[in-house]
Amino acid sequence: MGNNYLQDLVGYFHSYKAQDIDAETLRQVKRTLIDYLGCSIYAAKHDCCPQLLNLIKSMGRGEGTTSIWGEREKVLPALAAFANGARTSNIELDDCSGIGASVHPGVYVWSAALAAGEHMEAAVADVLPAVVFGYDICMRLGLMATAKVRDLGLHGPGLVGGLAAAATAGMIYGLSPEQLQHALALAGSLLPLCPFVSFIEGADAKDFYGGWGAYLGLVAVEGAKQGLTGARGILDGPKSLKAIFADDRAADAPPGSHLYINDISFKEFPACYSVHPAMTVVLDLVEHHPIDPDQIQEVLVDTYPYSYDLDKGVGDDLNPSSARLSLSYTVAYALIEGCLSPEAFTPEKLRDERYLTLRKKIKVTKNEAYGAGPFGRRGCIISIRFQNGALIQGETDAPRWKVPPADDQLVDKFRTLTQGALTPEKQQLLLDFVWQLEKQTGLEPLLKCLREL
Repeated sequence: MGNNYLQDLVGYFHSYKAQDIDAETLRQVKRTLIDYLGCSIYAAKHDCCPQLLNLIKSMGRGEGTTSIWGEREKVLPALAAFANGARTSNIELDDCSGIGASVHPGVYVWSAALAAGEHMEAAVADVLPAVVFGYDICMRLGLMATAKVRDLGLHGPGLVGGLAAAATAGMIYGLSPEQLQHALALAGSLLPLCPFVSFIEGADAKDFYGGWGAYLGLVAVEGAKQGLTGARGILDGPKSLKAIFADDRAADAPPGSHLYINDISFKEFPACYSVHPAMTVVLDLVEHHPIDPDQIQEVLVDTYPYSYDLDKGVGDDLNPSSARLSLSYTVAYALIEGCLSPEAFTPEKLRDERYLTLRKKIKVTKNEAYGAGPFGRRGCIISIRFQNGALIQGETDAPRWKVPPADDQLVDKFRTLTQGALTPEKQQLLLDFVWQLEKQTGLEPLLKCLREL
């Protein structure tokens, strides 16, 4: 019996070593870590989703060896990955796919990598290839599942993330190829459905999505270590997940022919990617025109179909999660403040009459020309009419960070997110550590900084 898709990927990456990573891919590994750290440190410092964090800590007090950022008491590795992943994803600023796969790989891959790395006191040389593997699994399977994810109304990152976490942690724990296949199959057998409605309503359940996959991946790895098995044909056997992972995208790309971490897109704004095109247009208009929000008569946001559908589902009563899908709120905030920062989604800001008043003047329409499928253009046209009759208008076919940001832009993002948590000296120490990652022996200096937030 020949190998299947997962077995081929495991076979390739199990023998993949740090010295095999080309310079472009190594640089991208570092960029994803800088991005993860900025988001993760901000979320820890601002005590994101505290009720969920308390629940996670109550599941394993005094039993662990692994850190939740900013917490003194250590927990089991799976719980640390759960907590750090959930809080990091809460602010919707972690990396995502730049090629249409509905996934957020970094929050699962790096949460799993740092938890497993701390537990194993792993060498950086063992972590690097595991991270590349995790991103590959996440992006490949995300591409294969995205069309069905959209059809079923699911949250793609939450569905697929456990497989990425299992791949990453499994390599760091030193699983054999057979054990690693079983870890992936075990994770695949227990993938959560993650209905997108939790995000639309801003329910606390949505915060589980960013961490549960990391937790599941670590549990699956532990099960495989102890001899538990998963179905060999989890993706393509009879009555398997083949109805979900049904798209041919990435299915025919041989392992190693292309490393999908190089297709990552970074988020400029702390909101669902569906509002990023609108933010791109609004901030360009703000930069090039003197806009007095009090003189605005009407704003028309003509956006691509998926963005329109999500915005329509949100409704008027916003909370810190659902507001990240709202075109009317995010456009109003950006027009007034000239930015869209994480602070835009605090309860106080959501009650501010300035944004609420302008929001009532914003109309959202669907532009079918951009394409309705998951691989259509993420475009938006914004028209602003003023009380004196003047009209300004802008359009984009994609968010401006669709073209990957330069290193200094990612560093600026990191510094902005961590400025309340780290001194400039500590910021620079972390950045220097990451930019020289392949020369480090272990992760302890980085982990120490995260523990001491």
